[in-house]
Amino acid sequence: MRKVAERTNVLTESNSKNFIHAIVNAVAKGYSDNVISEDIIDLIRQNEVSKGVLAAAPEALRSYAKSLSSSLSFIAEEVESIELQEPVNTPLQVTKKKKQQFEELEAEQTSSSEEEKQEEKDSVEKIRADLEALAEEHQITTDKTKLSASKKASKSIEISEDWEKYNYDKTSNTISGLIKIDFKQDMSMYKRANTVDIKQSGINFVANSIFAYLKNEYPKLKANLTTEIFDDRMQFTDVNSGKAEVAFTIEDAF
Repeated sequence: MRKVAERTNVLTESNSKNFIHAIVNAVAKGYSDNVISEDIIDLIRQNEVSKGVLAAAPEALRSYAKSLSSSLSFIAEEVESIELQEPVNTPLQVTKKKKQQFEELEAEQTSSSEEEKQEEKDSVEKIRADLEALAEEHQITTDKTKLSASKKASKSIEISEDWEKYNYDKTSNTISGLIKIDFKQDMSMYKRANTVDIKQSGINFVANSIFAYLKNEYPKLKANLTTEIFDDRMQFTDVNSGKAEVAFTIEDAF
């Protein structure tokens, strides 16, 4: 007798089309970890979950868990800070007090959001400035409109990742991997002895292009990206075709 004939799959009880939400709902209803794990496997066997959704699920669940933990900790601290006075406040007064706290919190979050938007705008402006400096120095024609939303930092350079080298250590919350860089031009003109001599403005441009790629590829990334994430200097695998690579490690990633 098939399992589905014995009981209903707990992930389909809420009729949620979102795989992550279905798991969270099942946890909230108190189903055991083993039951949920078995029903996940059951859905996979029935081809109800795509490979892409399954691959993204672990990181999404961990992010949701952190967000939920943070919210519950905040609420716990708020409850802990409540002081009961004699005589106890009337419901109207309590409601007004809570409304005031909510408005203060909302104002604080709005202010924080505006600061983050400004920081993002400043970051984009800096990348654009570095891009223009490099274009002027090497006479490279660039397309600025693709700077903020593309994995390609510009028409002259393309950033990608060797996914076979990707690794995420959930215990230390650390990402490591290998970035591949395609300059789309012969870089032998910059070769000096056994090294390729690129000026600092060019190095800054490459670094900022990698940062833009990582932020686009990992939208939940919370780590502050600096050149310290690079494990070693950029190495050229093919100077004539402009192919290079650099290893990276991002601690406290999410």
